[in-house]
Amino acid sequence: MRKIVVVVCLLSLTFAACGRNDRPVVDATPEPTTINVEAAESTGGTYKFGVDATAVVDNLASVVVKNTGAEPHQAALLKVADGKTIDDLKAFLGSQGAPAGPPPFTVGGGTMVVDPGGSTTVTQALPAGTYAFMCFVPGPDGAPHFVKGMFAPITITGNSTTSLPLPDGENSTATEFKYELPSLKAGTTVLRVKNSGQQDHEYQLGRVADGKTADDALNWLKTHQGAPPLSLIGGSLVGRGGGTNSFKLNLKKGTYVVSCGLPDSADGKSHLEKGMFQSVTIT
Repeated sequence: MRKIVVVVCLLSLTFAACGRNDRPVVDATPEPTTINVEAAESTGGTYKFGVDATAVVDNLASVVVKNTGAEPHQAALLKVADGKTIDDLKAFLGSQGAPAGPPPFTVGGGTMVVDPGGSTTVTQALPAGTYAFMCFVPGPDGAPHFVKGMFAPITITGNSTTSLPLPDGENSTATEFKYELPSLKAGTTVLRVKNSGQQDHEYQLGRVADGKTADDALNWLKTHQGAPPLSLIGGSLVGRGGGTNSFKLNLKKGTYVVSCGLPDSADGKSHLEKGMFQSVTIT
């Protein structure tokens, strides 16, 4: 499963009416614009996102995803390429085999998979453009949720740029096909992630169940057979070539894993199969 900023505002006030010439400077740190996304199943075997169709983002955006359904869900963001449309994106995703030409989108961030009843928040830059929230999690019949309605276009306006700094936190880097993770402790922390690789990558986070191991989690992530030995707690989709974003974690003592299940652009094999999996023990 997966881009944030501190703006410094100098405000000069002249109190001429009071006979004052002092010019106080106020340091203002705008809060990120919140975009709330509800993910759930609906009647008749369909799936849906509850999210506004437009948003104005002048700084960073915090994408807050709440899974109120009975299945795991994500809210990945794809950004429609200049000169392309949502219909072009739908046609590309609905085609059989490898479509001709470059894809009509780039990875725009968003969240990775969170279990039913859970929530996850990603803070990132959201430059103006047309995006689509999508869930790629397969349903019981194997079809991804987005083909059953979990596809929501959103138009972003405003002045958000990828040059904005992310909130303070611990730094992590993804490349082909590995992660560099910081030392983490139990409690609340912000993980700032950067994709320094040449392919898109996921930061799918999970907490291994008590009595299970990281190897159990790895085997399940590869096969999805049997009961999951871990809880999926979110994370982020991060675009290639320097994509950045951050997310807040509430860590408990135990074993956690991070993984990427995207297909390799060269041979189609999963990044997971190529070793993009790491465990960390939280104390």
